[in-house]
Amino acid sequence: PGRKREIPDRAAGAQADQIGEKPAGQAAGHADQDGHDQAARVFPRIPFPWEVFPPEIAASLQQLALATATSPQPLPGAAFAMVASVLGRSVTVSPKASWEAPMILWHADIRESGEGKTAAPRLMAAPLHEAQKKEAERYRREMEEYKSLTAEERRQEKPPVLPRGYFVSDLTLEGLREDVENSPHGGIVVIQDEISAFLTGQNQYKSRGGTDRESWLALWDGHPARVRRVGRELFIMGGRVSIFGGIQPSIFRTSFTGADGLYLSDGTLFRFLLTYEPPAYYDLTSESWDDLHREAWEAVLHRAMAWVEQLISHQGGNLETPLRLILDADAQTRFFSWRNSLHSFRGTLPAPLRGFLPKAYEYALRLTGVIHCLRRFSKGKNPKPLLNAEDLDRGIKAVTFYLGQVQGALRLIENEHFVPVEVSERSRLVARTLEALRPHLDNGRLAIGFIHEHYSRMAPGTQKIRTAKAMGAMLREMGLTIAPGKHDANGKRAACCLEWNAKTDNFIKESLQSLQCLVSQEGKEVQAPDVEEPISAMSTALEECEYHADLGDSMSTPATGPGKGPQHLSDLMEVEI
Repeated sequence: PGRKREIPDRAAGAQADQIGEKPAGQAAGHADQDGHDQAARVFPRIPFPWEVFPPEIAASLQQLALATATSPQPLPGAAFAMVASVLGRSVTVSPKASWEAPMILWHADIRESGEGKTAAPRLMAAPLHEAQKKEAERYRREMEEYKSLTAEERRQEKPPVLPRGYFVSDLTLEGLREDVENSPHGGIVVIQDEISAFLTGQNQYKSRGGTDRESWLALWDGHPARVRRVGRELFIMGGRVSIFGGIQPSIFRTSFTGADGLYLSDGTLFRFLLTYEPPAYYDLTSESWDDLHREAWEAVLHRAMAWVEQLISHQGGNLETPLRLILDADAQTRFFSWRNSLHSFRGTLPAPLRGFLPKAYEYALRLTGVIHCLRRFSKGKNPKPLLNAEDLDRGIKAVTFYLGQVQGALRLIENEHFVPVEVSERSRLVARTLEALRPHLDNGRLAIGFIHEHYSRMAPGTQKIRTAKAMGAMLREMGLTIAPGKHDANGKRAACCLEWNAKTDNFIKESLQSLQCLVSQEGKEVQAPDVEEPISAMSTALEECEYHADLGDSMSTPATGPGKGPQHLSDLMEVEI
């Protein structure tokens, strides 16, 4: 309530958004607007690049969104966080000897209440729920056996190992320390329906002279955290804590502004991969997340868990030596070129957006690692220690999508009334359909049923709209104008119609511009600057492969026994050089 969608009327010279709230009587500066315009050119809002996933995983997540009548665009963020938590300390990505990117991802889905932020990610987390259930049952069973022993027998036996955590929904640093200590690889994911609980929870000790915020920032970096409580100390080492959840736009804005908010300058916001979408209509149909699609996703998590357990077993029950995914020479050159190119014009961007760039460089590496592992597990294979330029480009594509989403979130912080225009696969399809039907305008209108018929011919299965009524609801949610009353148009009598106006023209322009930006980025060549000799990374990779192969000479997996499973760590890593 009280929030309105802002569709820019560029033809009339109107500003795209009311950005940068100023004191009464002070006009917004042209420099601020120029900065936002530059940001929009460099990081355009684009649909999520589904091609970074294997086709079966992209289809699975899109089908899940269809089944739960919600947007598919936040689901990759949840997928990345879950895979990262399963990997824990088992994998790092290294662009050079002094840089280790841990598998830690924080994702926030900014949408209004009732937009379907919860159901789909909860279904995706089912393998983690099942693993947690089995661990709790294991502990209960072993504890019952332990308690049945005599006092003398208990003195000679170690008590059962506490349950390992796979996920948590209500997290404190006290609970986190326990979970990290009981985990052989430190990986865990925080799943919250409302991520505002995580943000406000960082201030719970403020009345006693401090907060937990610095500790959480250190944990995102993969560093240890030490916290002093009254009469005790918390020390957390080796944690790999990923987070995902939803948050309402008004609460998001409050959390990062105002005297009691988490200020933008402290760096908390910069560590989140954000998606921010407007209210949108999604038809609820009989479609389900069927076994074929569900199993494609769940197989990734199950294979990741099995691979990590083998690594843990080979290292004596506690994972201390990760698989370092090294950029090969081409990928290293590409990464430095991309980073330096972006960093060279950071001064032309709005100040808040500049804070996201260093984290974006780091996230490009983390996403490259997570996506590489996900793709390998999807094929039933294990990660390779060398990442090529194609692997890196997938990470860069993903982080570019999130940088485009950041701009809407920053505008929301500056202007509480800002709501972005939908930019998605279906919005592009709608724009292409409307542009194709422009010659068929009938007294400035198009019959909704006529639009629906032509849209249906273009749309793939996951983007289908079942009825003309649903099409009308979707067009209305996209901010387009539905003419009052019924009209004869396009051979249909007494039909609901789209009224063509400046909003329609601007919607088409914005949507097709996002398509053009995506195509341009895919074909863009980046001039590589002078960088340090990349062959050093290749040498390091070769040495590490030999090191891991030596480690595996006398190892066997307890679950499979000698001669029945992988005999070397290099088998687990599928070294291909």
